[in-house]
Parts: sequence; structure tokens; C-alpha cells
Amino acid sequence: DELRTLFSKVRHGRHKEVQGIIEGGVSPSVRDEFGNTLLIMAAQNGHKRIAKMCLRAGGDINAQNFRGQTALHYCCAYHYDELGDYLKSKGARDDLANEYGLACYDGV
Repeated sequence: DELRTLFSKVRHGRHKEVQGIIEGGVSPSVRDEFGNTLLIMAAQNGHKRIAKMCLRAGGDINAQNFRGQTALHYCCAYHYDELGDYLKSKGARDDLANEYGLACYDGV
């Protein structure tokens, strides 16, 4: 299925392929079965280049998946500090709570 393939490309950092798909009209706000957007998936895997691409294409920097996690939650949890700092510089909120009531600095 095309959606699963797209998220796999994001997960594996295949930025040129992801760029072509986004430029072809796929929204960066599309979600997988867990509610993750392309930006959240990029953040889970530390792919700053793809994260920037998603933001340039209009992705929601503060989108939350079905468990309330944001891209910033994953950056903090997995110590992708450079990406987390970049997201904060672009307006990512660090006060959004997940389903457990935890902000990004407190865990996922």
C-alpha cells in the first residue's frame, strides 16, 4: 500500500524519494495507522532533512499522534537534540501533553 511505503521511506531517510512524493501532491499531514504524520515519523528517526521538507510543505509542527506524542516528544526521548532545537526554533510547543500527561521533556 502506498501510504505504508511512504512512511517506510521516511523512516529509512530516503529524502529524495520522499521529496518527489510530497512534490507530487501528497500532504505532509497524512497519517499512518498510529496517527503519526510524516514529520512525527521523521522526528522518531532523527531525519532533520525530511523534517525540514515536511515543514516547508506545510506540515503541522505541533501535530499529535493518537497517543498525544509530537515530533518534539520523540526528539527529546531519543536525544535528537539538534532536530529538537530546530523544531523549537520554528515554533514547536514544548508544553503539549501526551496521553499520560507528559510534556516532551518528561517522556513518551
